[in-house]
Amino acid sequence: MNAPAARDPITGFNVSGSGIKIGIISDSFNALGGQAAGVTSGDLPAGVTILKDDFHLNSIDEGRAMAEIVHDVAPGAQILFHSAFNNTYSGTGLEPSGYSIATAINNLVAAGANVIVDDVALRTQPAYQLDAASMAIRNARNNGVAYFTAAGNAGTEAYEGIYTPIGGTGGNSKSHDFKSGVGQDNVLDLGTIAPGSSAVVQLHWQDPYKSLNSASTVQSNFDLYLINLTTGTLLLPSQGASYLFDLDDPVELAAYTNSTGVAQSIGIYVDQTSGITNQRLKVTVQGTITDDDDTNSPTIFGHQLSPDGVSVAAHRFDNLTSVEGFSSRGPGTLLFDEDGNPIFEILDVPRLTGPNGGNTTFFGSDYAGDPDAFPNFFGTSAAAPHVAAVAALMMERANDLGISLSVSQLYQLLFDTAVDMHAPGYDYLSGYGRVDAYAAVAAVPEPTLFTAASFVGLMFVRRRRR
Repeated sequence: MNAPAARDPITGFNVSGSGIKIGIISDSFNALGGQAAGVTSGDLPAGVTILKDDFHLNSIDEGRAMAEIVHDVAPGAQILFHSAFNNTYSGTGLEPSGYSIATAINNLVAAGANVIVDDVALRTQPAYQLDAASMAIRNARNNGVAYFTAAGNAGTEAYEGIYTPIGGTGGNSKSHDFKSGVGQDNVLDLGTIAPGSSAVVQLHWQDPYKSLNSASTVQSNFDLYLINLTTGTLLLPSQGASYLFDLDDPVELAAYTNSTGVAQSIGIYVDQTSGITNQRLKVTVQGTITDDDDTNSPTIFGHQLSPDGVSVAAHRFDNLTSVEGFSSRGPGTLLFDEDGNPIFEILDVPRLTGPNGGNTTFFGSDYAGDPDAFPNFFGTSAAAPHVAAVAALMMERANDLGISLSVSQLYQLLFDTAVDMHAPGYDYLSGYGRVDAYAAVAAVPEPTLFTAASFVGLMFVRRRRR
C-alpha cells in the first residue's frame, strides 16, 4: 500500500496515526492471553482500551490480529476494542438484525473512536434490507466517524432467483426449481464434504424483517433442508445436520458436519410452506456450490451493504492485479427500507480493496509464498484493518494541516486515489480498486487549496438505480 512511504518523515508526510483512535470490532482480543507478549514484541501498542472482550471456548482473538495490522500501518494510533458478540439485546432468542454489532459500534463512538473497522457478520442479518448495525454505522458517520467493514469471504458461492414452485414434498409444501434453463431441478448440489469438514447454508427471501419493525408483514415462509445426494434422503440432526427454522424474520439456516469418516455428497432443497410466488430467494454457502445452475450470484449482505460505510475486498499481498477468489462480490440489492416499505435500490459493494496475507505473531498459518516463518492472516478480515489504518494516516495529515476533513471527503479521496484492478473505474469485485496509502495521504489538500470550490462534486454518493 506504500504505507512506509506515506509515513516517512523526510520524503513522505511524517504521519503515524498519532492523535487518532481506531476502534476494532471482532470476536475477542485477549481470550488466548497473548496481548502482553504482543506489546513486548512491539506488534501491539501499550494501553489498548478494551471496552468489552469475549471469552468462549471458540474465541480466537481475531481482533488482536486485526490490531497488529493496524499497528503496522498506523503505529501512532490509539486502539480501542469491542467484541461484536454477547452484547445486550432487548429481544429474546437468537440475536437478529445486527443489534449486537450495533451495540459495539455505538459504544465505540461514545468512547471517542475516529475510525471503526469490523470483520464480523451474523447469518441472521438481512440480505435485502439495512439492519440495526447499518443504522449504527449511519449514526457513526453523522458523528464524524469513518467506518470500514470486511466484505466477506464467500466469493460467488450463492444462488439468487425468483421462487418457482415445482411440486410438493409433503403437506402443502412446494419445492423451488433451481434450474435456470430447460427442465426442472429442485436440488442445489453443494458438492462433496470431506470427513471432519462442514458446510453452512443460509436462505433469505423477499420479506421485511419483523425484528427491525414489529409492524412489518412477512408474507411467506420457506424451509431449508439438507439432503444426502447418494441416498436422496433428508439429513437428520442425528446424522450431523442442524436446522434453524421458522424465525420471525425471513431467514433460515442449515449446517452439516461430516463425522462419518468418509466423504459425503450433499445438497439442499427449499420448500415454501406458506405465502406467495414471485419472491426473490438467495442461498449463500460457506463452502462450495458445484451445481450447474446459475449460482455465481452476489454474496455481500447485512451491514456490509451500508452506504455509510466502506466494505473492503481483499487482494493477496503479492498479487496487485486481482482480488482473491474468496472475496465476496457485489452488488447489493435493497428491496425494503428500514421500516419495511418496498423499495428497489442497487448498492455498489464492495467499495475498496486492501491487502491480506501479511504476517502476524500468532494468527493464521505460514504461507509458502513469503520468506519467513511467521503465520499469515488471510481473508477480508485482514484487508479491512489495512484500509482503516490508512484512513487514520489521512486524518492525522488533515490535523497537521489544520483542516477539517469530513467522512464523505475522506471516503472520496480514498476512492479517487485507489489503483484500478479489474474493469476501469468501479466494479463489483474490487470496488474503486486497491488502496494506495501514499497517494491517499498526498491527496489531503493543503489549507490554501481546501475551499468549498475544491470539493464541489466530491461528496460521497451511492449510485442509485430505481
